[in-house]
Amino acid sequence: MIRLLLCLLLFAVPAFCSPVIKFVFTYEGKRFEHIIDIFSKQENIEIERLWANQGDLKVNLLAYIEKGNAPDVVMIPADHIGLHQLMHYSVIPENYQSSAISNELWQSVKSDGQIYGIPVIQGNHLVLYYNKRYIDKPATSWQEIKQQKSEFSTKKQVKQNTRFIAWNYQEMYWFSPFFNAYSGDVITANGQLSLDSPAMINALNYYKQFADDNLVDKNCDYQCARQLFLDGKLAYTINGDWAFKEYQATLGDNLGIAQLPAIAPETPLVSYFSTHVLAFPNNSLTGPKKVILQKLVNFIQQQVAQEQIWLSMKVFPVHQAVFNRIKNSQSPLVQELVTGLSHAQLMSSDSTMSYAWSALRKGFLRHQAGVMNAEQSAQLMQRIATNNQRKNQ
Repeated sequence: MIRLLLCLLLFAVPAFCSPVIKFVFTYEGKRFEHIIDIFSKQENIEIERLWANQGDLKVNLLAYIEKGNAPDVVMIPADHIGLHQLMHYSVIPENYQSSAISNELWQSVKSDGQIYGIPVIQGNHLVLYYNKRYIDKPATSWQEIKQQKSEFSTKKQVKQNTRFIAWNYQEMYWFSPFFNAYSGDVITANGQLSLDSPAMINALNYYKQFADDNLVDKNCDYQCARQLFLDGKLAYTINGDWAFKEYQATLGDNLGIAQLPAIAPETPLVSYFSTHVLAFPNNSLTGPKKVILQKLVNFIQQQVAQEQIWLSMKVFPVHQAVFNRIKNSQSPLVQELVTGLSHAQLMSSDSTMSYAWSALRKGFLRHQAGVMNAEQSAQLMQRIATNNQRKNQ
């Protein structure tokens, strides 16, 4: 209100009277802010920045909307646009969609037949990181992983309290490559949930064996595995391409990257890949700030912004020409990240997928605890996801 009154009094000062854009980040906010700073200075516009934990995003956005204080734009994982009915994300008009971005990546922001986001970053796929101090040749299969672990403690360079492998074991995104390896399909071609399947049963049983055999500590979560690897106390970890910059800066020449180990030669793990996108809650693209938001849409798809995404964050941009230049990099590490992306599977952003994730976790935890066998857990997943879908239709 104070700003509005001052703007009325000082209407001759356009920079002061320009609208303030409220921007919520869920992806590496500090690094991405550099790119937004370029836009802010270019357009002489104030941008209020708020960082939100991805897990809290849904609750926070709903609270903002209910209070009439929704952000104008959010940076979110593409699968979050499956909540478009709750968040009232703006449909993206065709003339806002740059031809420099491939059709496949535009499909990543399509939910229930409509485009609800602007792709900004592609990837978010999982790869195998390793420390060259401990690993001379990275394993290509889980059988090799187990063999290397049996020999690990005998190596002279392995100090006390150094672990062999850790990853965010109980998070479903890390479980999904095993489900995909068995040709699982969370959503069928006709849009139906398919969690109660032989693929799910096989994946649950195979994955649980890692914890049962003490290959991995299932209670070592994302931050645990991340810190161990950064501290040089971990030989292997599975993480996303988003971790590359931090790992490289800390481990330097000791950092290695390889593809996810295969279950068998004919059963490779298949990570999901997706995009991080700009989306516009509460239909802000058609609201009073639509002009400046359209400028933001244009800016974020241009080469200058897309080049900064790689330079500042070391994650893959969506602009095809910029990405092609990165693909031609001579860095073996970058080449491994590119290879991982080429082998990954595009994750659906349909609303159906949002019902699947929470159901997956509930069945998974019961199986891990030994409360249910794999068949019962898969059936539970299917029931929970189907019931939640019905309630929201």
